[in-house]
Amino acid sequence: MVYKAFTYRIKPNSKQQELLVKYTHACRSAWNRVLSCHEQEYQEYKNEILRLVTSGNVDSYEEALELLSPMKPQPSRKSLFTKLKFLKHEYPYLKEPYSQVTQQKVQDLSGAFERFFKGDPRSPQYKKKYYDKSGFR
Repeated sequence: MVYKAFTYRIKPNSKQQELLVKYTHACRSAWNRVLSCHEQEYQEYKNEILRLVTSGNVDSYEEALELLSPMKPQPSRKSLFTKLKFLKHEYPYLKEPYSQVTQQKVQDLSGAFERFFKGDPRSPQYKKKYYDKSGFR
């Protein structure tokens, strides 16, 4: 089977360019803010483990891990979408593009987490304004 790919160059007018920039900003911001929420939850989880170990409530680090394993934040697709939902209430500009645009970006983040936990050495990174070439779909 032969697959073909086509590349098209679009020439948006100034109003369309402005809209594309807004969409790209919303996608990058959705990615970064959802990633930040997950990292914050994970940091709180690690701090709780350290608190248990240093307070003497548990004998070892492994025992603390076993005790708190149900509380470990899992970056499932559902949990990431839930975070996006709450972020849209906090940051109204995330509601400006079509909902599928930001949802696709969060789905891409979920895929990045899945690849990371399957053994890919690259963890999901924050997107930078001038180096983010991923755009949106």
